[in-house]
Amino acid sequence: MKIAVLGAGAMGSIYGGHLSADNDVYMIDKKAELVDKINADGLKLFENNTDVIYHPTALLSSEGIGEVDLVIIFVKALYSRAALMENKGIIGDNTYVMTLQNGAGHEDIILEFVPKERIIIGTTEDNGAILGDGYVRRGGKGKTNIGMLVEDSQHMLDKVKVCLDSCGFDTHIYDNIQQLIWDKLFTNVSLSALTGVLQVPIGFIATDEYAWNMTVTLIKEAMQVAKAMGLEFDEEEMIERVRNTSLNSPEGRTSIYADLARYIFSAPSSVTEILTRYSFVWLIIISATYMFGQREHINIAVVKDKLPKKAKRIVNIIIECVTIAFAGLIMVFGGFKITHMNFVQFDSILHIPTGIIYSIIPICGVIIIFYSIYNIGLEFKKDEA
Repeated sequence: MKIAVLGAGAMGSIYGGHLSADNDVYMIDKKAELVDKINADGLKLFENNTDVIYHPTALLSSEGIGEVDLVIIFVKALYSRAALMENKGIIGDNTYVMTLQNGAGHEDIILEFVPKERIIIGTTEDNGAILGDGYVRRGGKGKTNIGMLVEDSQHMLDKVKVCLDSCGFDTHIYDNIQQLIWDKLFTNVSLSALTGVLQVPIGFIATDEYAWNMTVTLIKEAMQVAKAMGLEFDEEEMIERVRNTSLNSPEGRTSIYADLARYIFSAPSSVTEILTRYSFVWLIIISATYMFGQREHINIAVVKDKLPKKAKRIVNIIIECVTIAFAGLIMVFGGFKITHMNFVQFDSILHIPTGIIYSIIPICGVIIIFYSIYNIGLEFKKDEA
């Protein structure tokens, strides 16, 4: 089977690596160092106390590889739409898109690219942690659960199961996959979240009184949300299941644990520096916008101050009109274009679309236009007075 894996993080590497043993696998990631490492030295997985090397093809872009049979999404949910948009060239009329991402509702984004008849959703009980570029530890092996939103008329689920099982996964097909996704969600919002915040292995949660009490509280809160959506679960059974997940993986590390450890706790200076830089830029632009609105920006008024009152008002109105033209053309129109272009680019430290950073330009442009219109109104009121 020809498979494209979007995202070469911990889970993408585990699935992409194993699947490459019997399939034509392309792992697509935006990190050049990671892609180069995989292509040069292979993808190394530490599992069963030993290193195993796999050889999928790693790429920065899917351009040129043609349509694939299956796309597996393993990027963070925040980046799903951007990842599919950038790689829509590999999605053909017979391509299926599968998500094993944490959380619920991913199918809403996938529906923008393929019909629901070609969407496979599911969960995985595997977990892993990134040890370095092209090096991932498989913390625990579990079931891979898959299903579809509609009837599987082409029997694709059976084909995917055979494909996964032949590469060492334990795959199960479910009719009511949404129920199962919420099963996994209870673990994510409680156990996984706390391992990240507390920076502890999975097994610690069930053995520590305070951590476990917090986990139970989170499960019960999520249970109330599920009930409000019309889903029914046995609360005590779910609590026990999460507890067993913790006890059965004493040294396991969740992806949120690894991400926080790698990008936040291990490099706080980088995050602080980039946040300070962006905040400073935003502060300057917002302050300039306010000064424009209050007419307190630096200006040379020697000539204007010598004009009669009526002529001075006319000059003020002309200045405001020029300001509106500048703000509309440069800040709103130009700012919107650059913001839109940068929403497919991601900051290497914060891992957010850089378009968010540029968005302050068109926003402040609109505010300046409103200020200028308001100031023009004040000039006309002076005439009436």
